[in-house]
Amino acid sequence: MTVKTLDFNAYKANALKDPQWKSYLQRWEYHAWAIALVNGMSLLFSAKSVLEIGAFGAGIVIGSDRMDLPDGKWVPPDDLPTIWHDARIIPWPFKDRQYSLLIALRLWHHLAPVQRECFLEAKRIARNILIVCPEKEVVGVGITRSQFIQWNGGESPVVEYYMGAWGYLYLWKGDAP
Repeated sequence: MTVKTLDFNAYKANALKDPQWKSYLQRWEYHAWAIALVNGMSLLFSAKSVLEIGAFGAGIVIGSDRMDLPDGKWVPPDDLPTIWHDARIIPWPFKDRQYSLLIALRLWHHLAPVQRECFLEAKRIARNILIVCPEKEVVGVGITRSQFIQWNGGESPVVEYYMGAWGYLYLWKGDAP
């Protein structure tokens, strides 16, 4: 059940379609880390058991479900989302534990003022959660490591990696699919 993941050439081709991606070379760092983690876990799930939120055409699991903001400023250049839903509106339109993995790269800081509620919703629908989020952010509201841990019932992520200005990469692992 190995999944296929995004490679740099496909990522770059997507990025060159839209001026919002002018920092795509720097952003590749957190995409590459996330891809490495997904590849390490990929025997545990299928592409359709992955939900990516706010991927903006750069989803890292080929064939995953994608949820994005309807009528948002950024229209994905390709790979249109399979679900148009504003993540700030809870509950999300998914069953409990519907997904093996939820991926949200540089999205959570845009979910204010319901960031905590969205995290709890992610825990409801997914067994594992992979997030990249800054602690401080010019656009949006950053989230500290201690806030995430508090929202997760005091449990630390199993993987965390500091990525400078991009924030932290976190992986919370739950029960097996």
